[in-house]
Amino acid sequence: MKLLIYLIKRTLTNPYLLFWSIAFVTFFIVMGAFLQSKSIPDVEELRQIYVSTWFGVVILLSFSASSVTTSNLVSYHTGGLPHLFRFSRMTPLYFVVSIVLSNLVVIGTIGAYMLIAVYGMFSYAFSSPFPPKDLIMCVLTIFLSGLFFSSMSLFLGILSSKFNRGMSRFLDFLPLILGYLFGYGYLYVNLGSLVYVSPFNSIELLGLSAYSGKGAPLDYAKASVQIAMNNNNYVQASDLLMSLSLLVWFMLIVTADVFLVRRLYLNPIEEGKVA
Repeated sequence: MKLLIYLIKRTLTNPYLLFWSIAFVTFFIVMGAFLQSKSIPDVEELRQIYVSTWFGVVILLSFSASSVTTSNLVSYHTGGLPHLFRFSRMTPLYFVVSIVLSNLVVIGTIGAYMLIAVYGMFSYAFSSPFPPKDLIMCVLTIFLSGLFFSSMSLFLGILSSKFNRGMSRFLDFLPLILGYLFGYGYLYVNLGSLVYVSPFNSIELLGLSAYSGKGAPLDYAKASVQIAMNNNNYVQASDLLMSLSLLVWFMLIVTADVFLVRRLYLNPIEEGKVA
């Protein structure tokens, strides 16, 4: 329990998380609500999709940024774990569970803030309320996102600790890089069935679907044109398949996490500085 509380406090008060996950993404929300929204036609359906897409994008970017903090925290606290596993009551399973639970709390806090920020700013910008249509689905999306990013952050942190601390900075920022790549890729490229394979797109589209209350379009650019022409018969992604995809990704990665944690050896953080 002490480790869980420590991880939550350490992560939520991290200045890098506060800036990149909250302040920087809030700036993106302001840009989307008060500048880019001026080009959106006065069509309620189109505006609802626009706001919902922003929710999907910002939770993906903010969660990706928060995973950088978690991965870095894991990377620099795993050097002495082999001794703790041997000479204390801490077990590999307890360590993994603590990381997952603490990250769920952090991502849940960030997700709640993003939900309120998107609703407030876009409703004010359009002078009309645009609340989330399916609040329960929004909570489920945040929960599944927390599971995936917690397992992925732990996996990357362990990799940099176990094999090459010189690669730790690149590995720590990998979720953020992939988040921006897949997140913006969906807006401009028809990814088709790839969204079911990519956990990043699954998170983004689940957020879009939850906020709009309708299935997320597989081809966002084409669907936007169709909606502007009062044609809502666009191809929708399956929420069930995307949810299952995130669960599968989580189970695979967390299994690898437990396997790697059990095989950690003493690897001082000074190796990363020398490299």
